[in-house]
Amino acid sequence: MADADDDVATALIIRHWRQRLAGLPEYLRATFAVELSGFMPSALRLVRMRDGSIRPENIGREAAAVWIVEGGEARAVPFGHEWERTWDTEPSDVFYLRPSYLFYRDGCEVLLSERYGPSVAHRSLGRISQVGGVWEVEWATCWHTDPEQRHAEPDAAADGGV
Repeated sequence: MADADDDVATALIIRHWRQRLAGLPEYLRATFAVELSGFMPSALRLVRMRDGSIRPENIGREAAAVWIVEGGEARAVPFGHEWERTWDTEPSDVFYLRPSYLFYRDGCEVLLSERYGPSVAHRSLGRISQVGGVWEVEWATCWHTDPEQRHAEPDAAADGGV
Protein backbone atom coordinates (compact mmCIF):
# COMPACT_ATOMS: atom_id res chain seq x y z
CA MET A 1 0.00 0.00 0.00
CA ALA A 2 1.27 3.45 -0.86
CA ASP A 3 1.00 6.49 1.39
CA ALA A 4 -2.13 7.51 -0.52
CA ASP A 5 -3.74 4.37 0.88
CA ASP A 6 -3.79 5.96 4.33
CA ASP A 7 -7.29 6.98 3.21
CA VAL A 8 -8.22 3.29 2.90
CA ALA A 9 -6.91 2.55 6.40
CA THR A 10 -8.72 5.59 7.81
CA ALA A 11 -12.00 4.57 6.17
CA LEU A 12 -11.66 1.01 7.51
CA ILE A 13 -11.07 2.30 11.04
CA ILE A 14 -14.07 4.63 10.79
CA ARG A 15 -16.14 1.62 9.70
CA HIS A 16 -14.74 -0.33 12.68
CA TRP A 17 -15.84 2.52 15.02
CA ARG A 18 -19.37 2.56 13.55
CA GLN A 19 -19.67 -1.19 14.05
CA ARG A 20 -18.23 -0.95 17.57
CA LEU A 21 -20.55 1.94 18.48
CA ALA A 22 -23.63 -0.04 17.43
CA GLY A 23 -22.89 -2.63 20.14
CA LEU A 24 -20.74 -0.56 22.49
CA PRO A 25 -22.55 -1.29 25.78
CA GLU A 26 -22.35 -5.05 25.18
CA TYR A 27 -18.71 -4.85 24.03
CA LEU A 28 -17.61 -2.86 27.10
CA ARG A 29 -19.48 -5.22 29.43
CA ALA A 30 -18.04 -8.37 27.85
CA THR A 31 -14.48 -7.12 27.35
CA PHE A 32 -13.86 -4.83 30.30
CA ALA A 33 -16.65 -5.68 32.80
CA VAL A 34 -17.81 -2.04 32.84
CA GLU A 35 -21.29 -0.67 32.26
CA LEU A 36 -22.35 2.37 30.29
CA SER A 37 -25.10 3.79 32.45
CA GLY A 38 -26.87 6.88 31.24
CA PHE A 39 -23.97 7.79 28.96
CA MET A 40 -23.30 6.98 25.32
CA PRO A 41 -20.49 8.66 23.36
CA SER A 42 -21.61 10.30 20.15
CA ALA A 43 -18.23 11.21 18.66
CA LEU A 44 -14.76 9.77 18.26
CA ARG A 45 -11.37 11.47 18.12
CA LEU A 46 -9.42 9.64 15.40
CA VAL A 47 -5.66 10.20 15.15
CA ARG A 48 -3.26 8.83 12.56
CA MET A 49 0.15 8.63 14.21
CA ARG A 50 3.37 9.55 12.42
CA ASP A 51 6.01 7.85 14.57
CA GLY A 52 4.63 4.48 15.64
CA SER A 53 5.86 1.00 14.80
CA ILE A 54 4.15 -2.32 14.25
CA ARG A 55 6.95 -4.30 15.91
CA PRO A 56 7.34 -3.60 18.72
CA GLU A 57 3.75 -2.46 19.19
CA ASN A 58 4.28 1.26 19.62
CA ILE A 59 1.41 3.58 18.74
CA GLY A 60 3.74 6.62 18.75
CA ARG A 61 3.54 10.18 20.10
CA GLU A 62 3.32 12.46 17.04
CA ALA A 63 0.03 12.98 15.22
CA ALA A 64 0.04 13.06 11.43
CA ALA A 65 -3.69 13.82 11.07
CA VAL A 66 -6.71 14.22 13.37
CA TRP A 67 -10.43 13.83 12.67
CA ILE A 68 -13.61 14.04 14.69
CA VAL A 69 -16.03 11.30 13.65
CA GLU A 70 -19.61 12.21 14.44
CA GLY A 71 -22.87 11.00 12.95
CA GLY A 72 -20.98 8.69 10.60
CA GLU A 73 -19.00 11.56 9.08
CA ALA A 74 -15.32 12.35 9.65
CA ARG A 75 -14.06 15.92 9.53
CA ALA A 76 -10.40 16.82 9.64
CA VAL A 77 -9.47 19.12 12.52
CA PRO A 78 -6.22 20.82 13.56
CA PHE A 79 -3.85 18.66 15.65
CA GLY A 80 -4.63 20.56 18.84
CA HIS A 81 -8.41 20.67 18.28
CA GLU A 82 -10.09 20.56 21.68
CA TRP A 83 -6.96 18.89 23.08
CA GLU A 84 -7.86 20.10 26.56
CA ARG A 85 -11.08 18.04 26.35
CA THR A 86 -9.42 14.83 25.16
CA TRP A 87 -9.25 13.27 28.63
CA ASP A 88 -12.56 14.64 29.99
CA THR A 89 -14.65 11.89 31.52
CA GLU A 90 -18.29 11.46 32.41
CA PRO A 91 -19.19 11.74 36.14
CA SER A 92 -18.04 8.21 37.11
CA ASP A 93 -14.55 8.87 35.62
CA VAL A 94 -14.70 5.50 33.83
CA PHE A 95 -15.37 6.70 30.26
CA TYR A 96 -14.03 9.52 28.14
CA LEU A 97 -16.71 11.86 26.83
CA ARG A 98 -15.13 11.32 23.42
CA PRO A 99 -13.26 8.02 22.98
CA SER A 100 -10.02 8.15 20.99
CA TYR A 101 -8.74 5.80 18.35
CA LEU A 102 -5.05 6.21 17.54
CA PHE A 103 -3.57 4.23 14.68
CA TYR A 104 -0.31 3.68 12.87
CA ARG A 105 -0.15 2.08 9.42
CA ASP A 106 2.85 0.37 7.88
CA GLY A 107 2.12 -1.23 4.53
CA CYS A 108 -0.87 -3.52 4.91
CA GLU A 109 -0.66 -3.63 8.71
CA VAL A 110 -2.42 -1.26 11.09
CA LEU A 111 -1.84 -0.93 14.82
CA LEU A 112 -4.96 0.45 16.53
CA SER A 113 -5.31 1.75 20.09
CA GLU A 114 -8.95 2.12 21.16
CA ARG A 115 -9.22 4.31 24.26
CA TYR A 116 -12.62 4.42 25.92
CA GLY A 117 -11.53 5.67 29.34
CA PRO A 118 -8.50 6.10 31.62
CA SER A 119 -8.43 2.35 32.36
CA VAL A 120 -10.43 1.06 29.40
CA ALA A 121 -8.18 0.47 26.37
CA HIS A 122 -7.88 -2.12 23.62
CA ARG A 123 -4.90 -2.64 21.29
CA SER A 124 -5.24 -4.61 18.08
CA LEU A 125 -3.31 -5.36 14.92
CA GLY A 126 -5.12 -5.33 11.60
CA ARG A 127 -4.15 -6.75 8.24
CA ILE A 128 -5.64 -4.91 5.28
CA SER A 129 -6.51 -6.77 2.10
CA GLN A 130 -8.81 -6.47 -0.85
CA VAL A 131 -11.47 -9.15 -1.11
CA GLY A 132 -13.61 -9.18 -4.24
CA GLY A 133 -12.73 -5.55 -4.95
CA VAL A 134 -13.66 -4.44 -1.42
CA TRP A 135 -11.11 -3.35 1.18
CA GLU A 136 -11.30 -5.37 4.39
CA VAL A 137 -9.33 -5.52 7.60
CA GLU A 138 -8.91 -8.56 9.80
CA TRP A 139 -8.31 -7.58 13.44
CA ALA A 140 -6.43 -9.58 16.06
CA THR A 141 -6.34 -8.46 19.69
CA CYS A 142 -2.87 -7.67 21.01
CA TRP A 143 -4.07 -6.82 24.54
CA HIS A 144 -6.71 -4.94 26.45
CA THR A 145 -6.96 -3.63 29.96
CA ASP A 146 -8.32 -6.10 32.41
CA PRO A 147 -10.82 -5.31 35.18
CA GLU A 148 -8.24 -6.78 37.59
CA GLN A 149 -5.75 -4.05 36.65
CA ARG A 150 -8.14 -1.36 37.88
CA HIS A 151 -7.87 -2.72 41.44
CA ALA A 152 -4.25 -1.62 41.63
CA GLU A 153 -5.06 1.98 40.82
CA PRO A 154 -5.38 4.52 43.63
CA ASP A 155 -8.97 4.82 44.84
CA ALA A 156 -10.07 1.77 42.82
CA ALA A 157 -13.05 -0.04 44.25
CA ALA A 158 -11.89 -3.04 46.26
CA ASP A 159 -14.97 -5.05 45.28
CA GLY A 160 -14.40 -4.57 41.55
CA GLY A 161 -17.20 -2.04 41.18
CA VAL A 162 -16.80 0.82 38.79
